[in-house]
Amino acid sequence: MEQAGRRRIVGLTAALIVVVPLSVVAGRWQWQRHLSRDAMNAAVIAAEHAAPVPWQRLLEQGYRESIDYRRVTATGSWEPAGQLLVRRQVVNGEVGFVVATPFRDNDGTLLWVMRGWAPAPDAGIPAPPAGTQTITVRVRPVEGSGPLGASDLPARQVNRIDPAVLAKGAPHVEAILELLSPVPAPLVPLPWPDLSEGPHLGYVVQWGLIGLTAVFVYVRIVTGEVRPRRDDHDTPPPPADEVAAA
Repeated sequence: MEQAGRRRIVGLTAALIVVVPLSVVAGRWQWQRHLSRDAMNAAVIAAEHAAPVPWQRLLEQGYRESIDYRRVTATGSWEPAGQLLVRRQVVNGEVGFVVATPFRDNDGTLLWVMRGWAPAPDAGIPAPPAGTQTITVRVRPVEGSGPLGASDLPARQVNRIDPAVLAKGAPHVEAILELLSPVPAPLVPLPWPDLSEGPHLGYVVQWGLIGLTAVFVYVRIVTGEVRPRRDDHDTPPPPADEVAAA
């Protein structure tokens, strides 16, 4: 085999050593993400079909992942004077505002309820009903970090809701609650998460094909490099009379 052929095989072998393990690791990672997505979807579906319960049964110890999207009820009254608009919230592909209104449970606990989405701060946001109300909400975690807003923001607009900061020491629920019933028009109800399987299973197949293709190409090229040399060794020498005649 020529020196150039040997260098080519060495280079291909090095590439194969990198590509095949990489495809295995990446394929396993995407498979785990696929399983995690399936588990999340199953949990959301189970939460959607579970009967709503009083919030105290699930939230007295605060938020935990196992109760995400569970439906709970609360009885108390709205406090519209504390209403805030959470900026840069995307619903149905549009950027707008989520209307966050404090709700005081009959036992005095403060709950922050996302009442719905509006495209603009002046989009005819209705005031919550007065008097004692019973609402059905779903549980979501408190997200984000840092200050709630900046000094240059318009009044009553914030970047996120943090019940612990807004409660100022008063009893509160350490979770975000999204209103399910009743959501007043023209506010848009906050959607359930996307329950599709996502692209991860397709990526598993893709990485598997990459690894198999790398092996196939390697075998074909190496075989092509070695075969001519073998053919040279296998060719019988010419007969003696032909050599003499020459």
